[in-house]
Amino acid sequence: MEQDIQRSLGKRVWLKSGGYLIIETTEALTSIDINTGRFVGKKTLEETILKTNLEAAEEIVIQLRLRNIGGIIIIDFIDMERESSKEQVYRFLESKLRDDKSKTTLLKISNLGLVEMTRKRTRESLQRYLTEACPNCDGQGFIKSRVAIAHQVLRNIRRELPQFTEDHLNVAVHPDIYRILMEYEKQNLVILEKQYQKGIRLKAEPTFHIEQIALKTETDINLRPSTLPRILPAKPQPLESSKDQEEVEDEAAYEADCRDIAQFQSEQNQSKKVPLPKPEDSISLEEASSKEIEAAEAQDEALETPVIRTEKEDIAVTDISSEEEEENR
Repeated sequence: MEQDIQRSLGKRVWLKSGGYLIIETTEALTSIDINTGRFVGKKTLEETILKTNLEAAEEIVIQLRLRNIGGIIIIDFIDMERESSKEQVYRFLESKLRDDKSKTTLLKISNLGLVEMTRKRTRESLQRYLTEACPNCDGQGFIKSRVAIAHQVLRNIRRELPQFTEDHLNVAVHPDIYRILMEYEKQNLVILEKQYQKGIRLKAEPTFHIEQIALKTETDINLRPSTLPRILPAKPQPLESSKDQEEVEDEAAYEADCRDIAQFQSEQNQSKKVPLPKPEDSISLEEASSKEIEAAEAQDEALETPVIRTEKEDIAVTDISSEEEEENR
């Protein structure tokens, strides 16, 4: 079942004999083309074609049911020369469609080998249920070639250059388109620079879609200069953008604040310092220590010196002591 679902999503359906079907669905109708592929047969070419058409008719009915294809259906069988072969293929297809629950209308094979039929659409097809439009090709099934896109870039540059007021035009493209422009269209770019007297700068943008082209001015996008020769001297650009200028101003204000803080700290330190004495009033350590030593020696001498009393003082002392003894008695 899983293999059948995968087969139902593809355009090519292989047959057992080696041939294949190509099923294309559009808004108006569905076309089915039959090809012999690797099948060559063993007898005549007519028999090989007949066998391939019969096998394709059986597989077509299976695919109509599996894919739930409705509306107008055009089947392009391989051209058959014999009328009997055409009638045999038609009868075989008609018999297989009788088992289909959806109402079908079948017309006979035309002279061009085409079979026109209609099938009632009961619900959405399997392809619409399981798939969605490709974001790269937008459901078209193809994209432009790389050479065609490179030429489109040149046309866009030729159309936009006269309208630009700046000296340089920045062009961002897919890396594959960038390589083609630099290898094969470099001379044409130089001619455009000389013709319009404006510089062209190319940039390879890996994130771009293969068909995406961006033409920007110098102020819109910051692109690296290409290796193309510059016909005109580059317009002098300011060294710093508005953002860089703001950063420089912030740094200058920060440095000014640092200087103010350092000056304030130095003033505070100077105010805390005690003024030093003048040279003439200062006393050396040796002089101070000698004076302390002299004072200590004088105090020691005073303690060791004996008290010398006179005769009068001794008599006074004895009289006092005798008086005390009498009072005690």
